[in-house]
Amino acid sequence: MCDGGLILHLATGSSRGIGLEIVKQLLADSSNLIFATCRNSDASSALQSLKQKGGGRMHTIQLDADDKQSVNTAARAVKKVLGKGGLDYLLINSGIVNSELTSLEWNA
Repeated sequence: MCDGGLILHLATGSSRGIGLEIVKQLLADSSNLIFATCRNSDASSALQSLKQKGGGRMHTIQLDADDKQSVNTAARAVKKVLGKGGLDYLLINSGIVNSELTSLEWNA
């Protein structure tokens, strides 16, 4: 938990379906700060609508879980917001099919 009492969540695959619903449910509780990640958040009008309603408690971050550079860029974006703090919860709602990546490395 970060200073200020917020519980910090990062959810992958947040642009639609289960991931979008996870973000929606997390935003219903004002003690949550959410990093909603997906390949293209601008293309999801539902995700953008949630962000507008979130009162600054939601950040959208581009993340393609199958692209190591994208993963590292997303990690740096989260670190920029959190500073020296860390996440409380990591919600993995995305998959990788036939990837050359053998591990998910967050090198921020």
